[in-house]
Parts: sequence; structure tokens; C-alpha cells
Amino acid sequence: MATEKEMKLLVEAMKAGLIMPDKIQEGLDIQKSLSEQGKNVPILNILVKKSFLSRKAAECMVLDHKLSSAEEGGGFQPIKGYTIQKVLGKGGVARVFLAEKKADGTPVALKIMHPLQNLNDLFVERFVNEARLLKQFDSEFIVQGLDYGESNHLYYLAMEVLEGESVQDRLDRQKILDEDTALYIIVQVAKALEYCQGQGILHRDIKPDNIMITRQGEVKLCDLGFAKPIEGSAGEEDTTCGTPQYISPEQARGFSDVDIRADIYSLGATLYHMAVGDVPFGGDDSMEVMAKQILEDLSTKNRNISMHMQYFLEKMMAKEREIRYQSARELIEDIESQIKGKKTLVFDPERAGEDYSTEESLFSVPGRKAKEASAPKARGRSKSDRRGRRDKGPAIDFFKGGKRRRR
Repeated sequence: MATEKEMKLLVEAMKAGLIMPDKIQEGLDIQKSLSEQGKNVPILNILVKKSFLSRKAAECMVLDHKLSSAEEGGGFQPIKGYTIQKVLGKGGVARVFLAEKKADGTPVALKIMHPLQNLNDLFVERFVNEARLLKQFDSEFIVQGLDYGESNHLYYLAMEVLEGESVQDRLDRQKILDEDTALYIIVQVAKALEYCQGQGILHRDIKPDNIMITRQGEVKLCDLGFAKPIEGSAGEEDTTCGTPQYISPEQARGFSDVDIRADIYSLGATLYHMAVGDVPFGGDDSMEVMAKQILEDLSTKNRNISMHMQYFLEKMMAKEREIRYQSARELIEDIESQIKGKKTLVFDPERAGEDYSTEESLFSVPGRKAKEASAPKARGRSKSDRRGRRDKGPAIDFFKGGKRRRR
């Protein structure tokens, strides 16, 4: 009879589409018959011998089970030179562990691709490409890759440890981010995209899950699994990739000539999610969402956002690529100049004369405390002068779009 461990392996194999349920049942029947004859044969051996399952798939299944034991705190140490301490997260492509480099004790985030992904050459290519790029890149706005390779038939990537949370985590908790914070995040990611653009690389999967905010307020772009050269051509199976809720119309159409403007569209969809509290286009399945990305107009009216925010969103998410920002630098300069102009128009006696040359003076930086404003000095003013200033009425803040709905 199949053991509990074997049954777990069979369930995973079936979920991964490696074997059909009827073939599993046939293998179990054979195993039961052999057991009645006093022969204890592992179920995977039977499935491989009957050609119901490839040998490589069986080996990957066993390896995946061992990696799961490491995830649960077992003693299995799969990557040479690293000691796994605990699991940090698990996604569709890989597990991420907090680990320590044995040579010098450096803490790392160790990303290990699921063994079953080894069966798909495209997934392996994407993982290795991401690892190579992160190791090669040198930008404060992109997570740093430290080491990558293959160990015990496992592909791994060691990265810097980021203490904080993803933008998606923050949205799950807060629902909506204030406009200053949202735009600060967008500008930092745009700087990451500017660096990628300079390296001739397109990200192709900008979304809240792939943006980290550290406890110090740093913003880092992560996950370059879908990245490709801007001038390169994608294979037929690799043209429509990304996350449907944030994908650009040209990606949804399967165009191979995508460029930085596709990433700018996805960044606009991310900004929309932060400012409004929901994705721009929803649907029951991926095909419906992608159809809306192509056909439906973006709705920014009655969303309790400022006119500035409406402008940024409509320009970043224009269906026609020619209308969008044509580069990450153009996007950065427009956002910063618009905010600077807005803050200059709003009279604030405590910030009179400030040149707004730093990001702290333009944005609300997440994780950083605002500078304490000095108390207004009444000395040298008459009571009538101070009353006269108040009588002029409140300054108009063109960047605020009214009260936000409570959700």
C-alpha cells in the first residue's frame, strides 16, 4: 500500500499535470497486488516502469518533497555553501528562505526554484536569466543579487535581505495609499525602470507584489523573471506574459515589439491600485481582464483622486503607446515638476523659501518620519496682522481631490 508520503507526491504530480488520475489508480492497483505477494515496491518505481511517469519527473518529485521538509524546519540543506534558517515565502515559481552564507555568515534571501519547474526549459531559462541580471545590475532601486547557480539539481539565487513589506502587503492592510506616498513609490520604481532601460532590459511584470518597501522607506523593484532585452524578440510562447490586471494592451495582444512604454503602462496600473484601492480592470478570468485592457477606456472620474492623479494615470495608461510617457525619465521629471509646482502654489509660512530639491520635501516617504516643523514666530507681528493672514481663507491644495471614501 502507498505510504502517506507517496500519496502526497502523487497528489502533487497530478496537480502539476504530470500524470492522469487513472494512471495513478492503475499504479496503486499494481502496488497492492505486489504487496499481497509480499513485495513492497515504491509507487514511483511502478509508475516509471510502466512509463506512466518519466524518471526525471519522479526525481524532481522526490526532490520537491525534500525541499518541503526544509521549508517545515527539517534538516535538509539543499544548497552547498548555505545554511537555511527559515522560510520567508512561497510562490508559483520558487520558495524563498532566510539563509546564511557559511563562508562569512552573511544573511541572504535564498530563492530556490521548485524542482518540478526543472521539467520546463522556459521556466529554467527565465529563472537563470533573472539571477544573471540581478547579479549583474548595480542599482539602489533594484534588489541586489549576490550569487546564483545549481546545487543538488536545484537552481538558486542568493539576494540581499530586505526587511519590510511589498506594496501589495501594504494595500492588503490599508486598502488605499495617500497620493504623496503612492507617487513617491512610483518615482522610485520609475528610477529602477530607467536603469533597466539603460541596460536595454524590459521588466514586463510591474505590479504591487514585485515592489518592496523597506523599513527605512527605500523602494526596491524585485522579480525579473519575465525580463527580456528590449531589442530582442520573444518566442511565441513568451509574448503574452505578465499579470493580467497590470499588463499593457500590447502585451495582452501578444505583440513581440514591446518596449519601456509597456512597463510604464503597468506602473500606471500599479499607481491606480494604490490611489483607488482596486485594479483598473477586473474580471472572472484572465482572458476577460486582458480583453478589457485592450478595449475598455480607463475610468478615473468619481474616484476621489486629484486632478493631478487623473492626469498621471491617463497618460501612463493610454491605450496608444505614442500618447504615454516615452521614457522613465520623462515620467519622473513630469511627476516631480508637477508636484513642485503644486507645492509652490500652496502657501505655507513654515516652508517659505524651500526649494523642494529633495524627495523628502516633495513626497511623504514611507518609513521615514517627517521633519518637525518649527513653531511659528509671532514676535514682531501685531494681532491684527496675524488675524489678517487667517482672514484670507485656507490655501487651495490642488493636489487633494476631496475627502476619501471610507472603505
